[in-house]
Amino acid sequence: TQKFWLEIPKHFSFVNLDEFVIMPNHIHGILIINHKNDNVKCGVETPNLGVSTKINFGIIFNQFKRIFTIEIRKQGVSFAWQSRFYDHIIRNENEYYRVHQYIKNNPVNWKNEG
Repeated sequence: TQKFWLEIPKHFSFVNLDEFVIMPNHIHGILIINHKNDNVKCGVETPNLGVSTKINFGIIFNQFKRIFTIEIRKQGVSFAWQSRFYDHIIRNENEYYRVHQYIKNNPVNWKNEG
């Protein structure tokens, strides 16, 4: 899973990866979308595709899930993703710090709960 997560910026050059953790049954991560066009409110405009297309977090994450699923099934592993995911826009430095710490501490907290 980590291999495919780390490859996200190779496929979406405007995405930087920040803190992330891959748990036995879920993933937490911060994606930083670097796009300078203030006219694009709900995604990243990609005119180089021939049409004005917007790529948002859902598209990025669905592509990550797709390639992971293809590769894991090649190994004969029965695997399915949860149908929905939770995403959240980090709006300020305090919130970034809180989310960053939550992700960083999640493995220890998860062990203590289980």
